[in-house]
Amino acid sequence: MGAVTGLVTALAVEEGSRLTSIALRPLAGTSAERDGSIYMHVVMLPGGDNAAAAAGAVATFLPAALSTLEGTSPDGGTWFATFQLVVDDRDWVRTRRLADAAIRRALALAGIDDDTMRGCHLSGAALREEYSEVGDVGDWSLIHLLIGLVLELADRDLAEVVAEVAAEVLAGVEPASGPAVERRHESLLRLLATWAIELGGTAS
Repeated sequence: MGAVTGLVTALAVEEGSRLTSIALRPLAGTSAERDGSIYMHVVMLPGGDNAAAAAGAVATFLPAALSTLEGTSPDGGTWFATFQLVVDDRDWVRTRRLADAAIRRALALAGIDDDTMRGCHLSGAALREEYSEVGDVGDWSLIHLLIGLVLELADRDLAEVVAEVAAEVLAGVEPASGPAVERRHESLLRLLATWAIELGGTAS
């Protein structure tokens, strides 16, 4: 993974770790929420277990899951991260407890120990702040903000991502409140697919 960013800091994985897979869950294709929070949880797996299989199993039991990431550590270990959407986070202490409980239940159902799990609250405001110097993302949804930061995690320049997506959205003629949102989503998905092809990871 490249330069230290807000998402890298939040993940807090060992320096030299490698991102190997990015998966968007069904909710990511339907959510258009601009407000709320995302709760991230990172789980370190023992003995180099298959992170993609583990993340997929856990996400099956997380209805609010937007995305999962998988990666490897320099020592050969593996890890995965889940991202849960919370639309109403006015009482973020309560919603954080609920998100923690949801991931612990999912881990238990998947037969994975939760001893190495750690969580992080990513507010919508904090996600937008990451873009403060790279372009206007005022109308981006939380999932699109997250995808952009995941692309930065995958060594894409965030300013270039914002500019490229904006250019593709503006290439259409429909109002931004309608199909432009779909074009933004398609543009971000294309960038994820390009990362997978160029760097040998997987994106879905």
